Amino acid sequence: LNYLSESPFLNSYMELEVMRKQSLSEKKGALLAAIMGPNEYLGQEAVVQLAGEPLRETILIYSQALSDESVLVRQAVIQSIDEIPVALQKDFEVLLTDDSYITQEIALFRLWQEFPQQRMSYLDRMAGAIGFREKNIRQLWLTLAIVTPGYREDLRNSYIEELMSYAGPAYSFETRELALNYLTEIKIVNEEVLRSLVNACVHPNWRFRNTARDFLNKQLDNPIALSKLNEIRSSLPQEEIAYLDRVLK
Repeated sequence: LNYLSESPFLNSYMELEVMRKQSLSEKKGALLAAIMGPNEYLGQEAVVQLAGEPLRETILIYSQALSDESVLVRQAVIQSIDEIPVALQKDFEVLLTDDSYITQEIALFRLWQEFPQQRMSYLDRMAGAIGFREKNIRQLWLTLAIVTPGYREDLRNSYIEELMSYAGPAYSFETRELALNYLTEIKIVNEEVLRSLVNACVHPNWRFRNTARDFLNKQLDNPIALSKLNEIRSSLPQEEIAYLDRVLK
């Protein structure tokens, strides 16, 4: 194990990790140096240590971290900071055009959540964003657009239709799982969604299949969904009927 003790990175990381027990005033300079340094893992650890500290003492460090070239450092900020202070709002808005689709997704939700007066503006800015193959940004955007009162009301139904389509068998299981999660979260569980959900319950990918079954089990406490499942049962493929019979009995 001698080679580990000789690793400059590991030594630096352990030295930084020990600082978790120190007060902010004792380690502030070291944390800022780690964030501005070349190693993104040290920068990430430094940001994590800012959590829970008074914002008046950390805001300049957070601002520096949000403009860091490392995606890990930027994401550490948006995932660890409890509330976005107005002083950092502009820094967070820059992340809507971040190189990382994950960062864009998290930034959109956090800004939408914490600055309700500007929700429509943020939605307008991200209206054309898609994200990864599973359309992570687009699906979040559709969900937020659907639940934001007064936002493009004339297009709301088309947004619901689009989100429901992503839950169907024409798309990858990753896309479908995300869509089903959003649809059940915002309580859009009509016949089309239930058909997609039951179909997902017999999918060959076991992780997706199990997740879909969890979603379906939660709907069994909903009398309206339960009644609709009984209505559509006979029109389903035999494999889906067999599964539905097992959970409905």
